Amino acid sequence: MVYSDVVSHAPEGLWSKLAPLRVLSFDIECQGRQGHFPDAQHDPVIQISSVVQVQGEKVPAVQVVFTLKGCLPIVGAQVVTSETEDELLLKWRDFVQESDCDLWTGYNIQNFDIPYLLNRAKVFPIQ
Repeated sequence: MVYSDVVSHAPEGLWSKLAPLRVLSFDIECQGRQGHFPDAQHDPVIQISSVVQVQGEKVPAVQVVFTLKGCLPIVGAQVVTSETEDELLLKWRDFVQESDCDLWTGYNIQNFDIPYLLNRAKVFPIQ
């Protein structure tokens, strides 16, 4: 076989482009003990705000705040209330799985939010 005999069946034009990326931006809030920096062994996560943006879209696909014990309405965002912290964490886990985002971003998520969430989840029985 000669290279000139090879026929490419790769898509061309519109079909050769990447699908739009789905980006999750999130931030957690913790209730630290008075005078102490939050510690995942002791201090609960009380809120996780999340925005899902599809690349190229002007308006976010989802804006949601997961909160412990409720909060006032937040303009433009859905508020998901939980009575217990483990319920809040499980609801956010389900949201992350269903969102199926390609990229995660946020302020200091690598050095604080993600490690805090992983360590905080260890406090609860496996679900």
